[in-house]
Amino acid sequence: MRTLFNDHLAVARVESSSHAETASSNVRCSILLRVRYLQVLLILLCSCVLFMMRSTMSVAVLAMTTPQTHTNVEVYDWDKNVKGMILSSFFWGYTLLQIPAGILAKKYGGHPLLLGSLIASGLLYLTLPTFAKYGGWMAVCAIQSVMGLAQACLLPSYHPARPVVASQTNGPG
Repeated sequence: MRTLFNDHLAVARVESSSHAETASSNVRCSILLRVRYLQVLLILLCSCVLFMMRSTMSVAVLAMTTPQTHTNVEVYDWDKNVKGMILSSFFWGYTLLQIPAGILAKKYGGHPLLLGSLIASGLLYLTLPTFAKYGGWMAVCAIQSVMGLAQACLLPSYHPARPVVASQTNGPG
């Protein structure tokens, strides 16, 4: 009788430990899923900020070259060709670094490249008015090209930075 009781007790312990493992696995998957959603949200936010920086220069060039009556903002005498050079200079750097950025993303991962791209573009964007004032349109072209180089890491970083949503504990099927 005693061995039968011990056998039932051992079975109950095994069943309770398997339930605990399943519950622990479910909690772990739930937490990982929340972290993955947060990662996707942060990647989306980073992308939005970088695309806003990229697109605001076309508006900024118009504001920098159109005289305003009620402001004391410095107006630059840039013709259409210079404006075109300024707007296209971003894409010179952007195109130049696309393939090397993909190699860097594969080697170092997407998150460091996204962070570096965001920080470098933000700092360059903040210094743009100073460079325009003291360096003219050539300095603005140089800053735009370097911003293009920095933002070239954006799209190649998506694949290594994206979280893997499929659970690694479950097998196929």
